[in-house]
Amino acid sequence: MYYLLTNILDGSAAVTLNNVQDGNGLEAWRRFYTNCEPRTTGHNRSRYVAILSPEKIPDLPTEYMPRVETWEKMIHDYERLKNVEVDQETLMGVFQSQICPEALRGHLIRYSHRLASYEYMKAEVENVLLSE
Repeated sequence: MYYLLTNILDGSAAVTLNNVQDGNGLEAWRRFYTNCEPRTTGHNRSRYVAILSPEKIPDLPTEYMPRVETWEKMIHDYERLKNVEVDQETLMGVFQSQICPEALRGHLIRYSHRLASYEYMKAEVENVLLSE
């Protein structure tokens, strides 16, 4: 990894690479990662806001899974960087109001008594979509 990076980096990235022990590409990668994944309060707050209000996309069945996967990655990244877990009520609320296809939101409300977690709610939507 180290030798590959020496051939493609320049500027401050090359300086960072030159400041690690020769052949220690993983240490260089760790330093690049640390610099590119800021963990400041402002960055974490921005990540959390993005989870609470995901980007609007067309309400099409074909867009559902990519949208869920993107949103779950945002959640995973936030939890990993902040070392916290987003609570179930927040996940369920955002999923129902923002992620779930609009036609199924009433279904989730009707059956909320048995959909006690985000995973149950997500599985319910996927089952309904697959049965259509």
